[in-house]
Amino acid sequence: MWKILALGHVLMGKFAVALGLRPRPDGWRRIVGVGLRDEASKFAVSAFGLTPPRVEGVAAALARFLRTEPDARFTLRHDRWLTSRHPSEIVDLVVLRFAPDGTLAELDPHLDPLRNVPGQADQERATAAVVAVYNRTRNLPEATRPTELEQVVRRDLIDHPNAERHAVRLLAAACVTFEEVDPAERFAPPEFRTRRGLGFGHLTFVLRPVGEAVDVWALAHHTGADGAPLQEMMTRLERSWGSAEVLFPDPDESATDPRACHLPGEREVFESTSFHDFTELLAVRKRLSEEAGVNIPFGCLLLWLLSREPEFAGVKFGSTVDVPAGGKAERDVDLVALRPAEFADLPAYARVFAAGIAAARTRTSATRADVSTAELLPPWLHRRMLETNSRRVADTFGSVGLSVLKDAKVFVAPFADVGFPGGFIAVGGVGLPTASGRTVGAVHVKGTREQAAAYPDVFRRALAMLRTPVAVG
Repeated sequence: MWKILALGHVLMGKFAVALGLRPRPDGWRRIVGVGLRDEASKFAVSAFGLTPPRVEGVAAALARFLRTEPDARFTLRHDRWLTSRHPSEIVDLVVLRFAPDGTLAELDPHLDPLRNVPGQADQERATAAVVAVYNRTRNLPEATRPTELEQVVRRDLIDHPNAERHAVRLLAAACVTFEEVDPAERFAPPEFRTRRGLGFGHLTFVLRPVGEAVDVWALAHHTGADGAPLQEMMTRLERSWGSAEVLFPDPDESATDPRACHLPGEREVFESTSFHDFTELLAVRKRLSEEAGVNIPFGCLLLWLLSREPEFAGVKFGSTVDVPAGGKAERDVDLVALRPAEFADLPAYARVFAAGIAAARTRTSATRADVSTAELLPPWLHRRMLETNSRRVADTFGSVGLSVLKDAKVFVAPFADVGFPGGFIAVGGVGLPTASGRTVGAVHVKGTREQAAAYPDVFRRALAMLRTPVAVG
């Protein structure tokens, strides 16, 4: 029944597009708005040892920086089945201060001067209402929490319209919180689910003071931002503030135990972080590319190696691609979904992988066609089809996801509410210096508890196999 209903909507949608009654669908922003709404679907990037301006304070400096960033100028709207992003003329930042028991204690707004604020009494009334309702809703699923928060705040302030408008403005702000951490634990991601934002801003920052410097973690709702643009923003922040020398852990020195990153009522998801030496992989990639006469992308070789491990035997991987803006289409993301076991050798796999990247960047991939067709469905039916067609979802996107950000430090993976039964892996830059003179890259895993625990060892085995020719033959 669901498939017949979906087919009817698709046919009517295509007819409306042909008549010019609705815009041509593109797909990516819709798929993340329907299928990445849980807390664990958010992703994060990081910058270490930054030296912010001292005169105005760290929060004020961050607020000023964000107002120069186009990708910070979005807010979210949460409907029952869809989260969407919308341009904003202003960029507000609110400092969240938490009590030892995890409750929100107070807010410290750094508001964009382009928009006026009400009188002091209305500001205080709005702030008190937001804090109270935040604490009552802080453990709700992320897909429903923002709407519940806003509805209760509006109801509580119904007799104070200026305070109500101010409270709604606060809810749409980017958020930042400060966290003290043992320097030995600085490279482990914050437990973001205990430091949630106010719901309608897509960016939440955690700042960790380390001596005179500060480590910055930026968490994003995937509807509002994608990985490459957010990493570019963090790189600009690092250049703007400057940074001190940072030495990262040697391999196997700082692997984290699996930790839950979901909330009650959401898909159960666990995460882990580990560091690995990719030096030999880079050397092998260069040599094999020269021998085969074909460029072998870093992610392509990595997946080829992983597919030789029993945990990933026969798996179809989905590898993300940064897609540039073109025509009326915004910059976004696509995936190359391939099963390495279907290829006779690495060069053959690399050629098809490279062709998949080219198709993704020109918006002509099969994945783009599928998600664009799905955009013709109403959001509730789109979600229903994702939940009831696990085989089609895996065939379209892969069973295991991989995202690589070559300029990132520690890159915290996203994880869809539906699909990717084998988990999702995020790899940052692989040239991070260590105290021993080696270079490493961080690997972050989201998936089941067992996957988060096992995959760091799979990486160690796969990278060790580079010492034998069978790994790449």
